[in-house]
Amino acid sequence: MTNNTLLFERNFEEENCKEELIETLSKIITTNTVLCCIGTDKLIDDSLGPFVGSRLKENNIGLPVLGTIENPCHGKNLTYFHSILETKYKDKKVLGIDACVTTGTQSPSIGTIKVNSKPIYPGRGVGKNLDTIGNYSLRGIISNNQHQLLFNIPNTRLYFVITFANFIADAITETYNKIIVNQKGRDE
Repeated sequence: MTNNTLLFERNFEEENCKEELIETLSKIITTNTVLCCIGTDKLIDDSLGPFVGSRLKENNIGLPVLGTIENPCHGKNLTYFHSILETKYKDKKVLGIDACVTTGTQSPSIGTIKVNSKPIYPGRGVGKNLDTIGNYSLRGIISNNQHQLLFNIPNTRLYFVITFANFIADAITETYNKIIVNQKGRDE
């Protein structure tokens, strides 16, 4: 794995984004991958990860999924989830999935998905120094904090977060299904 390489950056509303995301994820996701979806349902701007996790579980993806709306993985229980990864999934590749809030006018647009060959740094955007998660990261940009700094209130719609999360989860599910079909074809 190349350290800190940007593997993918596209807005989910762009044409062919899903196909290109699946192509990128198919180089990362294997049957030996754990999906760790980070965030909390207490804040709309931080709920992307748990919504992705819940949708992955609804899709019956054949991979371990940590972090859902029902049982979120967030700053206050990150040590617990870290211990699960280190004991139960020690030899697995981990894809960390989290929301991202951008800063400044030159930042990528809201709705952009970034996939990197580096871990997720939970809480970094709000000045927290927490343990990293994963070998790879998928971050979905859900807002620009320039607006939040001006008005001191989040302006992200829950509908947008759920739509964005469903897009990401469905792309991950399609990637996994493609891998399983290819693997079965080789086994026959």
